[in-house]
Amino acid sequence: MKKAFSGELTKEWREAHPELISGENSAEKLLEQIKAEKKRMDSRKAAKNAK
Repeated sequence: MKKAFSGELTKEWREAHPELISGENSAEKLLEQIKAEKKRMDSRKAAKNAK
């Protein structure tokens, strides 16, 4: 468990895939996109319900 929490188990993978750690394909960027899409969907839903 210690190796899992310290990042030792994924060290090689992270080194081989830096583009997935940061940048356009990162989890942080994906979360931003999900939040933006949810906001758009909520806006559409509110507009539809206002009719």
